[in-house]
Amino acid sequence: MSETFINTLEESYRDGLLAYCLGQVFPHTGSLQKFNINTVEELYDYLLIDPLMNADAKTTVIAHRISSLLQLNHAIYNNMEPGYTNGFDKKELNQWQYIDSDMSVWGANKLLLNYAENYIDPELRLNKTTAFADFLSEIKQNRISTQSVQRAVQNYLNKLEKICNISTIAGYLYGNTVTDAKLVFLGQSRLQPDHFYWRVAENIIQDVDGKASLSPTAWNEWQEIQLSTGEIINPKIIWINNRVHIVYFTKKLEQAADSSDPSDTTFTYQLEIIYQKLNNTWSTPIVLAIYPDWPTDKLKLTALVLFGRKNTEGKNGSFDVMYELDDRPSRYVRKVLTLDSRLQCIKVEDILEPPAGGNVLAIYAKFFRSKINVCDSAYYYAKDSTFPNIIQENGGEYLALQDQKLPDLTHIRLNTTFAAQLVARASLSLDNLFSWEAQNTLEVAPPSNAVGVPNTLDFHGANGRYFWEIFFHIPHAVANRLHQEFSYRDAENWYHYIFNPQIRVHEGEDNANKTPYWRVCPLLEPGSYAWEQEAGRVADPDAICYSTPERYKKAIFMEYARNILAQGDALYRHLTRDALTEARIHYSRVTALLGPRPDVLVASRWTPKTLEALSTDATVLDGSLARFLPEMLPEVSKVRNEHWKVLDDPKVFRTPVNPDLIALWDTLQQRLDTLHNNLTIDGKPMLLEMYAAPVNPRDLLRAQSSASGLSQRAVSALAPILPYRFGALLPRVQSAVETLTRFGDLVRQYREQKEQTLQEERVQSQMDELSAFAVQLQEVALEQQQAAIDTLISSKKVVTERQAYYRKLKNDDISSAERDSMDKRKETIPYEQASAGMESAASIADLVPNLFGTSVGGSVWGGPARALGWVQRISASEKRVMSYVTSESEQYRRRREEWHFQHDQAAAEGEMLDEQIKSAQNAKRMVQVQLDQARKEQEQAKVRYQLLLTRTTGSALYQWLISQMSTFYFQAYDAVTSLCLSVEACWRYEMGDYEARFIQPNVWFDNYFGLTAGEALKLQLLNMESTYLKRHDRRLEIVKTVSLKQWVENSIDSLTWDEVVEKIRETGQFDFSLLPLDFDRDYPGHYLRQIVNISINMPLLLGPYEEIKATLTQTSSETLLSPDMAALKYYYPEQGGDIPIKPASILSNPRVSQSIVISNQENKTGVLYANINDERYLPFEGTGAISSWRLDFPRADKLQQSRLINALKDIVIEFRYTAQTGNTAFTHEVSGLVRENNKHFRQQ
Repeated sequence: MSETFINTLEESYRDGLLAYCLGQVFPHTGSLQKFNINTVEELYDYLLIDPLMNADAKTTVIAHRISSLLQLNHAIYNNMEPGYTNGFDKKELNQWQYIDSDMSVWGANKLLLNYAENYIDPELRLNKTTAFADFLSEIKQNRISTQSVQRAVQNYLNKLEKICNISTIAGYLYGNTVTDAKLVFLGQSRLQPDHFYWRVAENIIQDVDGKASLSPTAWNEWQEIQLSTGEIINPKIIWINNRVHIVYFTKKLEQAADSSDPSDTTFTYQLEIIYQKLNNTWSTPIVLAIYPDWPTDKLKLTALVLFGRKNTEGKNGSFDVMYELDDRPSRYVRKVLTLDSRLQCIKVEDILEPPAGGNVLAIYAKFFRSKINVCDSAYYYAKDSTFPNIIQENGGEYLALQDQKLPDLTHIRLNTTFAAQLVARASLSLDNLFSWEAQNTLEVAPPSNAVGVPNTLDFHGANGRYFWEIFFHIPHAVANRLHQEFSYRDAENWYHYIFNPQIRVHEGEDNANKTPYWRVCPLLEPGSYAWEQEAGRVADPDAICYSTPERYKKAIFMEYARNILAQGDALYRHLTRDALTEARIHYSRVTALLGPRPDVLVASRWTPKTLEALSTDATVLDGSLARFLPEMLPEVSKVRNEHWKVLDDPKVFRTPVNPDLIALWDTLQQRLDTLHNNLTIDGKPMLLEMYAAPVNPRDLLRAQSSASGLSQRAVSALAPILPYRFGALLPRVQSAVETLTRFGDLVRQYREQKEQTLQEERVQSQMDELSAFAVQLQEVALEQQQAAIDTLISSKKVVTERQAYYRKLKNDDISSAERDSMDKRKETIPYEQASAGMESAASIADLVPNLFGTSVGGSVWGGPARALGWVQRISASEKRVMSYVTSESEQYRRRREEWHFQHDQAAAEGEMLDEQIKSAQNAKRMVQVQLDQARKEQEQAKVRYQLLLTRTTGSALYQWLISQMSTFYFQAYDAVTSLCLSVEACWRYEMGDYEARFIQPNVWFDNYFGLTAGEALKLQLLNMESTYLKRHDRRLEIVKTVSLKQWVENSIDSLTWDEVVEKIRETGQFDFSLLPLDFDRDYPGHYLRQIVNISINMPLLLGPYEEIKATLTQTSSETLLSPDMAALKYYYPEQGGDIPIKPASILSNPRVSQSIVISNQENKTGVLYANINDERYLPFEGTGAISSWRLDFPRADKLQQSRLINALKDIVIEFRYTAQTGNTAFTHEVSGLVRENNKHFRQQ
């Protein structure tokens, strides 16, 4: 019966069963009635099978059971299955939705879990640091060399040194305990105190069997905080609404305008907060509180605690920020700031009592070293030793965990003092940096009571990721990159920094001791078998390997073995005896490394059991921390945050043997088998020259000057001859070079734009700094102006006092004493007149004689004159006294006028000073306005600078574009250079000139970012095209027909054609060759004989639907490149003489081992359709006409093929080839050699 009829019957049978179930079984069966199934959809939900599928759907029992289980789980997780009403954790839902619900994704995730070592890739590693990502980007931008890697490593270490100069100044605990909390740290640069950073660490401590274990992947990098310029006082870090916030003080100097006393100087403090936005930029500062008129310049934020309040509606209330203002722990003054969901702050008045309206629920004390004890009526600030502390000792910083109930771990090192030594070692050599001694350099001594802090580099602490990257991931990345570039020897040298099977004991290590061969310290540790699995994401193989370093060792071991195997394969493909000898050595090395092949069948034996049987024999563990026994993979079982149901029975469930590791044995065995059977690496016959021709010395010099040096890739490996002709390749390669040139222009443009944006940012940064100076200058000018006003006021005071003084003098005029003196002087006049009168009277009286006697006498005759003199004296004295009185009176008058003048002058000076004070006050107001303007300009400068830093087209974008474009540019250069070399190889292949060189290897200059490399390649291609057009003459085109039957009969073996046919029937193969004599007999003196195409004709009588089944393979070919006399000695050696050495003028085996299939009489050339527009080479085109061939007849022992072989009467092959005519001497020499040789010599 037809399949369609059977399908119709089966669907009718299905419909009948469906109707019977819905109509009879479920309604009338007591145990099924409770399910109340009446429709097809309800039956689908119950049976977990879609009953309406038609017969075209194909499935198996196992596939359908898997589908039913997935359907059930989907129903459970979508709340469609009764009995699951408690809901599911979000992490568990993510795990199901993104991983476990798709069996293909689940299976891939299980491979990552079970064989993490197979998927270690430096490019795909999660949680790379920014410095390591930059390192990878930098080494991609140039060809790998010791100098380029050393430069990239030094750049990495410089960034690490900058990170190591960050001092941890604050911390924040988000969670209950350190083991399950999120720790947020605030750091400050020692070299640039105005630069602040933050980092977060989550689940840094994992408890494994009661022992604390640290994970290096738990620590995130330090990230810079974009704070405004200026003094930042006492910053603190907090975590609110899953965002990081920074709280800090800023201060501003203030002074009273009407005071000149320095003691009147005060400070205004602002409590500000910033937070990181979703785009990782920082918000503008939000002012939480302002504290004016603070008498001191030192203010400390002692504590900052969050607590929440629950209102009567059951919703989360506000968050209050409190900080301590009093040193006494029993008194707590609080500034309450309410933060809503948009992080807007509402200031509430200062209070001393707790807020009313419900109970206050305390959240954990977030700042290290402090917490809040809550009671009904008061809040007390007290230190609590149960929270971690940040301590500093001997230059080291540690997170103290003494009271965390972790007896084997009391401190975690937060910094390292080793960065400068690493930089110094890298400047000497990479060997010095990656040495065993460098990894065991002692750090500063930890605290005396510290437990669990290593004295050497801590690969699991806060900087463990960087140490892992330096000593493991950097050598691994470079080795992996060199392996991808086919520089296997250099890659092996880099693998030796991690694993070196040739060194058993490390330098400076005793012999007694440790695991040999491994040169990275953490790889020798047993591991903790604990790692964090993020729900909803696939397993992180690097995180698994961090917890189990043994897996990293497996990964490196397999990569090391693959690299040696690939190096052997590269040598194998050279097809010279020297290369094959070295390849065999490398295969032996891999054999020694791998050891004997394991028995996979025994290891993977499986006995089916039902789940019921398993559940009775083993304990079912259900939980997020389910564990396997040590015999199984214990590290997989200890994955956290993932829902597990596993059977704790290692005898039942076993992880299969690593398939990638088994593949190494298989590949190695395949290589050895082909080598032992004298086959090429792809299984074709191999004919080798006894001695390889020496490398062209010019090629050696070119390789020496190239970036690759004397590597196998640069010297021995010729550029491949692509399947396309030179004329077809050239325009495509020229287009690729144009693309390369555009890439170079983009690199240059991006660098210019980056420098322009950096210049803009630098100028704006300087403007920001200069604006601070401008503000400071205006502040000083304001102070100076105030001082000038104060001076004027003081001068006005002096003038006012002088004015008052002269006013008083003016008003008082002549004093009473002065008037009394004048009066008394006047009063002397009468007395002097009276005295003069008396004196005059006396003088007159002297005229009267006073002697009377014999004579009368005694009179003085001068008395009258004297009396007259006294009269005159009296007059003069009066006038003199009056003159004195008048003089004094005038003096007093003049003095009074002087006082009036001084008074008026003081009044005028006071008025002038008033005007000057007014002018100075106006000037002060102008300076104040200028100060406000300067502050506004400073604010705007900060905004502009922040805009420049946060704009999408900033320097960071151009740096990323430069990094990406430089990587693309170098990779494009590598690809385009390879194409250029290939088109040059095609040029040489078609022209037969292997001496000409156009593509130079030294056009990439790292110091100039490889610019003009495209232009240089473009010029070289133009030279190549020009030479091609000048020299591509039409050669001699010749057809040579070869009858294999005649060839056999003329051979020295004296075989008949029938014997050859019998041999073909037995072995399926027939080998023949065309020697130079075969061609020289026709056209002596020709050289550069190259095949254009061939056709093969097998005269057979084929029946209907019969086909010829034969394969013609060229096993070797030679081309004489020039009319060289030495080549004739090689082609025509003397009988009995030594075998001559093949000269360099003979090219061997270009594009060797090509094959065609002959399937019918019409398909004589092995090409199904003759397309004249086909740009590819025809089979065997361009190879040497002097060649060896093998004709294969597959399945020759089978009846039909054997019958066709027996019917072969002859095989005729037509060779169409081109050649050039040599000079006369060469032609004459060849003609002579042809005459001297006979059939026997030709066959030899």
